[in-house]
Amino acid sequence: MEENYIEVELDETVLKQLGYDISYDDEDYKWFGRPKRLIYFKKNGQDINSIDIPFTYEYNGKKYKITQIGTDAFAYNTALTSVTITDGVTKIGQAAFRDCTSLRTVIIPDSVTEIVCGAFVNCESLTSIILPKNITKIDKSTFVGCKSLTNVKLPNSVTLIDDGAFAYCFSFTNITIPDSVTRIEEHVFSNCSSLKNLKISNNITKIPASAFYYCKSLTSVEIPDGVTEIGDSAFENCSSLTSITIPNRVIKIGKEAFKDCSSLTNLTIPNSVTFIGEEAFSGCSSLTNVIIPNTVTHIGENAFKNIPHIEYHGSAVPWGAKSIN
Repeated sequence: MEENYIEVELDETVLKQLGYDISYDDEDYKWFGRPKRLIYFKKNGQDINSIDIPFTYEYNGKKYKITQIGTDAFAYNTALTSVTITDGVTKIGQAAFRDCTSLRTVIIPDSVTEIVCGAFVNCESLTSIILPKNITKIDKSTFVGCKSLTNVKLPNSVTLIDDGAFAYCFSFTNITIPDSVTRIEEHVFSNCSSLKNLKISNNITKIPASAFYYCKSLTSVEIPDGVTEIGDSAFENCSSLTSITIPNRVIKIGKEAFKDCSSLTNLTIPNSVTFIGEEAFSGCSSLTNVIIPNTVTHIGENAFKNIPHIEYHGSAVPWGAKSIN
């Protein structure tokens, strides 16, 4: 007969039941809704640098099962360097390890199917992480500011990478977005300034706003054939980008989409494009020649500023003096 366990979320109460002596500074939480800060974390009088989170435990004759790690559970614990989560836990809560600035290693079991927004934000010492194989979403800001994180392998179960999930991961060098991913959101890899190699899922239809903003080490990008829109500032300030392949299903190129891509030398705008936003290619100082097809009916102000030679095969109506000044 299966034993009866009480399911619990790992929080202050559970940590104390596990024998930890802890204290939170929760004044900002009470008054401003900001994360609680774990400011005191000891066991048997000793500082705790690493923790193994169990799946089951007993306390006062009762048996408990930890199914999730609660919101802010370890937030701002600057001493914590290592965390092992035991198989059976299914969820890591919002901001659970926020600003654990010394955290270097985290072992997450495949039983975890949900990691909530901001779970590891500003874990600036974290160098690598293996994501569980059944996770379907990388939530908002999950790893934002993890500036030592070099590479992450995204499992083929992932279908969505949400807003800012990996923004400001300064040490990222390579990323492959698997074909299971059908949507990425804004700012998803913005300011990943060391990112050199990028493979984008063949099953996304839009490159959203600022998705790869200031990825200044990127040298080339192949946009998948199914993409129909390149959002505002999608590749702005990718200053090492020398070539870009825009597929012939793209209809709209948003404002500042490739602004200040100062190394870009080759550009072909396909006949599918009808809209080019303001300053879309402004500051692309290495571009010497651009041919704009007659399918384009809207060209925003300063879309091709400082490009010496432009051929436009459409009518004068959408062009206007402001578009080239």
